[in-house]
Amino acid sequence: MRALLWLLLAPVAAGACPGLELHDGWVRAPLPGADVLAAYGELRNAGASVLRIDGFGADGFGMAMLHETRLENGMSRMRARDALVLAPGKSATLAPGGMHLMLMQPAAALKAGDRAQLRFACSGRESRFAVPVRP
Repeated sequence: MRALLWLLLAPVAAGACPGLELHDGWVRAPLPGADVLAAYGELRNAGASVLRIDGFGADGFGMAMLHETRLENGMSRMRARDALVLAPGKSATLAPGGMHLMLMQPAAALKAGDRAQLRFACSGRESRFAVPVRP
């Protein structure tokens, strides 16, 4: 039975970003009519090699981008990031007011209790994580 389970999961694991984990991932429930949402959590490299996350997506959204909010000259500014590099054993926190995944152009309205499928790409490989939508 275990061998069958391994054979079924092997193609998924082979195409994934090696060692990428998402802990405590979630998407903030939108206000009525909002067309931009944000996703948060802790991305961790549990692998033995440097991991470069260079693509971001979410099922049911037209676009997803990694953004970072920084305080510059007393003003909060948001900047897009092309990639995120994680050394082995290191992590990056996606949190309100800091780095986060912007989810734009939703195909359907999400509400608290729904689930969202986030995608992270590493040199053509992709890892997917189902996360809850929370208030």
